Amino acid sequence: MTEKKVNDNIFEEWNKLNDSTFVGINYYLNNKNDTVVNEYISIVYSKGIIVYKAKVTGQNFGNVVEFKLTNTSNNNSLIFENKEHDFPNVISYKYISKNTLKVAVEGKNKKTEFNFIRIN
Repeated sequence: MTEKKVNDNIFEEWNKLNDSTFVGINYYLNNKNDTVVNEYISIVYSKGIIVYKAKVTGQNFGNVVEFKLTNTSNNNSLIFENKEHDFPNVISYKYISKNTLKVAVEGKNKKTEFNFIRIN
């Protein structure tokens, strides 16, 4: 599944690796239409816990940062948290419609939201 941020060239692609793992990539197209990777992401279920993992290009010394699933709301949203991380502390995905997701990344005094639209 490929999703695109509204009014921008930011994309997030997800693929189901197996019954317990989704892997993804977040990237944008620069002014030359070259793909520039922002982060490698995954959602993994293991030992009764669901974790969102992010490896952000040029941050955290190349280490993966984990966010534990802390809340679901009637299967319409997933909220992942890591209170120890500097930014973000919360990543949420909210189902808006079959073709639209709202993604929010939040920290102590900052929140950024993206509307992703399915493009295939």
